[in-house]
Amino acid sequence: MIPVVTSPSLVSAVGVTKDFPGVRALDNVSFSVEIGEVHALLGENGAGKSTLTKVLAGDYPPDAGWVEVLGQRIRFSSPHDARRAGIRLVTQERSLVPSLSAAENVFMGVLPSRAGALLDRRELNRRTRAELDRVGLEHVDPGKEVGLLRPAEQQLVEIARALSREGRVLILDEPTAALSTQETARLFDVVRALRSSGVGILYISHRIGELRDIADRVTVLRDGRVASTHLVTETTREGLVREMIGRDLKEMYPRRRTSFGEPALVFDHTTVPGICEDISLTVRRGEIVAVFGLVGSGATELPYVAAGDRPGNGVFLSGSAGLVPADRHAEAIFPASTLRRNLTAPSIGRYQRLGIYRRRAEQAAAERQIESLRIRPPATEALISSLSGGNQQKVVVGRWLERGADVLMLSEPTRGVDVGARAEIYAILASRCDAGAAVFIASSDIDEVAGLADQVVVMAKGRIVERLAGSAITTERLLEAATR
Repeated sequence: MIPVVTSPSLVSAVGVTKDFPGVRALDNVSFSVEIGEVHALLGENGAGKSTLTKVLAGDYPPDAGWVEVLGQRIRFSSPHDARRAGIRLVTQERSLVPSLSAAENVFMGVLPSRAGALLDRRELNRRTRAELDRVGLEHVDPGKEVGLLRPAEQQLVEIARALSREGRVLILDEPTAALSTQETARLFDVVRALRSSGVGILYISHRIGELRDIADRVTVLRDGRVASTHLVTETTREGLVREMIGRDLKEMYPRRRTSFGEPALVFDHTTVPGICEDISLTVRRGEIVAVFGLVGSGATELPYVAAGDRPGNGVFLSGSAGLVPADRHAEAIFPASTLRRNLTAPSIGRYQRLGIYRRRAEQAAAERQIESLRIRPPATEALISSLSGGNQQKVVVGRWLERGADVLMLSEPTRGVDVGARAEIYAILASRCDAGAAVFIASSDIDEVAGLADQVVVMAKGRIVERLAGSAITTERLLEAATR
């Protein structure tokens, strides 16, 4: 049972309902973040998490119900109203300007000035120093360009900016998606310090395993409704997964294969300066090979090398190849285009005959992939930007299936994807292997690598330091090899 909270919540959604054309995104949702609490929010892509956070952050007005701040009912007419109430949203997509300094990013729009016009650089650096120290960036110079910082440091600069505007409620959307194990631990130290100072944190993550280390309570959304709220100490991974998807997830990972075909992708003493050195490995048809390593190991770059996107030598391909990059937003999808066009982009030449564009052929191809991959909603003319992250990722994979690629190369294949969509993507990759394709992935998700791959190579400092296959692939051996 959840303890009764007697003091007013920092922020609450009370009976919030939100409708969009043809869909009810939130249905009578009540939710709260308390003073000095980390409250995790879980749910499949499309469960309503993003809509709820946007209601709390002032982007969407509720159609029914309301928002309270410290017990007072408030109607936000814009994100500015929510920020003025102390609610700060830090999204997965960075909003920093890479060419500006950390100081200029933290205080963008409220830069201190002298004589009403001149930038007071000394005061700016003084204030920034205090905010960076608060989030564990004591080593970062306020004048350093943000684009030169590591992803984890950029994440903390985002948090520093949110807190500099008297943030009392911090909404963190997938804050560890692009972070290493060490960087995640550092971020958690910052979150704990903020919690101790009375800041309330709404923490959204697909990484269920990390919740026990950082969250106090967890709420699960399913189909726009609250499925459950628990103390984290009273939950299990299996139970949370069941509540998220409404059924038991009996087999997250497909069976391992033991019989493989001819080589389809070969690295033969491949060297790419700054990425990898003397890499030799083979991916055979019917096989899933994974490369694993910590940040800076070169592991996540190897699919790009295989696809010819990084200059190198000694890579041999047999068949038609397709690359699924690590950042679908920046490197894969066309956000202003339809689901149809995103699915068919690499194959667009097929839908022309004698210079005439055949719309019906393209439409049929898109509908075929939508049905096969269970992409939701199944609306070919919907903008891809309106789809959940898991469905967007299935589109990026599906475009290469439509192209007929039989060598699939994926970097971080399920980054920012919920547990249900993960299982579907794993099943897609397994079915392609069963059909004779070769699959090569690079992933920083150690459980994913251990559960999915038939063979794993572990990298450190650009070199292969360990090779594992079959039952020898365990999370313990992977981590031990990566940290030697």
